[in-house]
Amino acid sequence: MPERDLPSEDYERIEDLVDFAPLKEALTEALETLSEDQRDATRLRVIDGLGYSEVADRLGCSEDNARQRVSRSL
Repeated sequence: MPERDLPSEDYERIEDLVDFAPLKEALTEALETLSEDQRDATRLRVIDGLGYSEVADRLGCSEDNARQRVSRSL
């Protein structure tokens, strides 16, 4: 789906209306089931929003390996 450009007030209102606690708990539990390599790669790519080349640099692996770790974890 394409991203929608909303004013920050709309995002704030959405966050006020949605209870993210159960989602956060489920994601935390899911991340804990991953190997450390996969968990670190996923956090850097998905949560921190880094590109694969930067994920690879931070983890000391090839870009292909970083992609593989994220793909397997997801």
